[in-house]
Amino acid sequence: MKFELKIGFVISGLILIATLSGCALHGTGTGNPNNANLSTPSASVSELVASETCSTVVRCHADASYSDCVTASAMQTTFTARLGLSSTGLMTLEDIGNAENAGRLQRNSSELSRCREQIRLTDCASSEALESFDARNSDAYLRLSSILKTSCMGVFLSP
Repeated sequence: MKFELKIGFVISGLILIATLSGCALHGTGTGNPNNANLSTPSASVSELVASETCSTVVRCHADASYSDCVTASAMQTTFTARLGLSSTGLMTLEDIGNAENAGRLQRNSSELSRCREQIRLTDCASSEALESFDARNSDAYLRLSSILKTSCMGVFLSP
């Protein structure tokens, strides 16, 4: 009887380990709601910058919404200069993404990595972070691009 009980515990333990290993190896299928699939090469620079910027804004401002931020970022006209694209005629972050997807802009991967890292390291007490969101303004994300650092001007190879 004791032997059967021990075998039962061993088998149960092995099943538990196999189940947990499957989750670790293959994931749970739930994914990360923020930055989902944005580390893949298929994501555009504008998507990556918007995601990183909005993640930082949400981290620094409790009343900011990630999804509202991403939606608002697409129509912002202040990203163009901050990404070094003033002379291109592109107006919004959405225009920049469309130009990249059409092959008119080529990413500079090393500068993009540096830009994203510097956004990620933004101190919430910094003026850039404080200015990036204002819940009292009807366009709360109007100054969203203020969080971008100077390294972000090099995320594209010369247009």
